[in-house]
Amino acid sequence: MSKPGLYYRAHKDGLKCRISLNYTTQILDDKCITSWYSDDDLKNYLIDTLNGVSRECVGFKKNLHLPIKTMTAKPNECILFNTDIFHDWDNTQSDNYRVVLTLHLTNPGDVYFDDVKKLLFNL
Repeated sequence: MSKPGLYYRAHKDGLKCRISLNYTTQILDDKCITSWYSDDDLKNYLIDTLNGVSRECVGFKKNLHLPIKTMTAKPNECILFNTDIFHDWDNTQSDNYRVVLTLHLTNPGDVYFDDVKKLLFNL
């Protein structure tokens, strides 16, 4: 759940998480933007693992980086999300809560984003 006006710094979900399925349960505008950044671009940041639950870029300065991709979630979408790429989300321009149900694999083993993409989309 993202509060109105909230920004969340660049991070990778979990310590070994590579994918998630994100179900948009409440999207009331198009003002929350998710951006992805290259590892090379963010290589100089210290990483905070938040006691083993994430990989967060300490002191991330969004204005100093150019995203490699951006997206705006839409209502009633299901998104196959590559969580093994640094990403942030910016809800600072919105007056609305944004609610997304995020499902991660509990034991990802050797499962990667491209593997799941092939299974889901018969590629």
